Amino acid sequence: MRCRYTFDVKGRIKPQQTVSFEVDGFLFEFYVERGFIRNIRVSFEIADHELPRVINNPEPGIALHVNVTSPRIHEVEEIMRQIEGMLSFWGVEAIGIRKPKHEWIAENEEEKKKLELFNFSVRLEELKDHEIRPVSFDLIARSIIASVKTKQHNVLLSFNKRGRVDNKNEDYIEAIYNFYFVIESYYAGGKNKNHAVEKALKNSAEFNENISGVLADQEFRTHLPSELRMKYESQYLKKEADVIIKELVMMRGFLHHYSSKRKTNWHPDKQHEFRLEAYFLEQLSHNVAFGIMMDQAYDTDVVEQYNELIRKGKNGEALTIKSSRRSDLRG
Repeated sequence: MRCRYTFDVKGRIKPQQTVSFEVDGFLFEFYVERGFIRNIRVSFEIADHELPRVINNPEPGIALHVNVTSPRIHEVEEIMRQIEGMLSFWGVEAIGIRKPKHEWIAENEEEKKKLELFNFSVRLEELKDHEIRPVSFDLIARSIIASVKTKQHNVLLSFNKRGRVDNKNEDYIEAIYNFYFVIESYYAGGKNKNHAVEKALKNSAEFNENISGVLADQEFRTHLPSELRMKYESQYLKKEADVIIKELVMMRGFLHHYSSKRKTNWHPDKQHEFRLEAYFLEQLSHNVAFGIMMDQAYDTDVVEQYNELIRKGKNGEALTIKSSRRSDLRG
C-alpha cells in the first residue's frame, strides 16, 4: 500500500523533460501541462494502521466521520520546503505545502479491499458572488468625494489593506508587520524602540479601549477556526491588556530579527503558526482604519457635497438614493 501527496506548484518552471524517480523510498512524479510543472507527487509505502478510517453514523445528525491520517507528513513537508527553495532559482514561486491532496494507492486486489477512502483534499472556498452583501452607494460616492477633496492618501489605510490581503493569502507574518505598522504609527506617537512603543501603547487609553472592544467581540470569537478558540482563550481572553501589549511588542521584535543560533525560531514558510496573532492584530488595525475612513466619509463638507450631487443629478434631475447612517455601520 502506498500513500501519495500531490503538491501544487505555482510559478513557471519549464523542464526540458521529466522522469519519475525514487530516492530513499520516496517516489517523485511530475504533472506537466503546456510544458510547465503544475504539481509534484510524492509517494511511499505505508502500513495498514496508517490507512484512513470511515465511521458511519458516529452520532445523531452526523452521517459519517472520516479519520484521515497523514503519514510522514512533517518529514515530507520539510523535504518539499527545501525543494521549493532550491527550485525557486528556475521559476518556482511557491509550492502548496500546507494543503496537499492525499491519496491511498492499492497495489493489488487484497490491498484495495482494505481501502475505505481513496483520496482526500482540502481547499479554501471564497464566498459566492450572490453571498456578498451589497455596499450602500453613498459610501462609495462619499469615499470618492473625500479622496478628491483631500488629494492625498492615508498610508495607514494602505497598510491595513495589505494586511487583510496577506491574511486572505495565509501570509500571516507579513500581515502582522502591516497591522503592527498601523498600531505603532497611530498610537505610539512616533516611537519605534520596543520599550518606548510598549510604554506608549500601555499609556494610550484609546488603544486599551480598542483591545477591550476586540476581547468583548463575541462575533470575532465565534468566527475563529475551531482549532484556535482554546488558544485564543488562554493567549488573550485570560490576560490583562498590559500583558497583551507587552507580548504583541515582543512578538514584533521576535519577528523583526532572525538568527540560526536561536533555540526557538520562526520560519517564513510556516506562517500558519502565527495565524491567531494575525487575526487578533487585524481586528485592532481594522478599528483604527475603519475610524479613519468613517471620519472622512462622514465629514460635514463631504456629506453636503454628496447631498448636492444627489439633488442635481446627472442631468439636472434629482436622484433618489438611500444613504447609510453612521450609527448603522459596524467595522
